[in-house]
Amino acid sequence: MYRGRRGEDDGAVSIQTLAGYQSALSRIINPRLGGLRLTEARTGVVDEAWARVDLSGRTTRVAFSVLAQMFAMAVRHDALASNPMREVRRARTSATARSTCPVGRGSSQPA
Repeated sequence: MYRGRRGEDDGAVSIQTLAGYQSALSRIINPRLGGLRLTEARTGVVDEAWARVDLSGRTTRVAFSVLAQMFAMAVRHDALASNPMREVRRARTSATARSTCPVGRGSSQPA
């Protein structure tokens, strides 16, 4: 487990979680927003960049969360006045992702 820079126990995450964060950064966040200065990342800019993302998949959900947390930290440290991710729409789950129940199981239809 990664314990942070000072070895603190709070916020400990596994190596797999860190790999997921890195994947979200390299595949989704950096290509779309990596060239912006923090002050240029306004809600409209972030929302427009997010609109060009395939809204399905775990990496997209992780990217949304990572980006929201990054901006939240910037707000906490007074680098931004507000979090631009607060008004950005979250990725919707696809119909196939919601419908994971096989036909005939958990259904009232005869098999």
